[in-house]
Amino acid sequence: MKEDDVKVITRAYDGTLETLYKVFFSEFTMAHGDADTEQAAKERFRKGLLHARHVQELALDLVP
Repeated sequence: MKEDDVKVITRAYDGTLETLYKVFFSEFTMAHGDADTEQAAKERFRKGLLHARHVQELALDLVP
């Protein structure tokens, strides 16, 4: 496995997590305490994290 490829994938994953957090922060803040809207933001964030992890694992498995 090429170390440079792993570093690039890891940096991209880190950037994706940062974006997911920023979106979550914004959505949760804009909910203004509405429990349903906050819960929806939490669920989208959780699903985004799971998806990002899955794709990162897949990408790392594909690196020759």
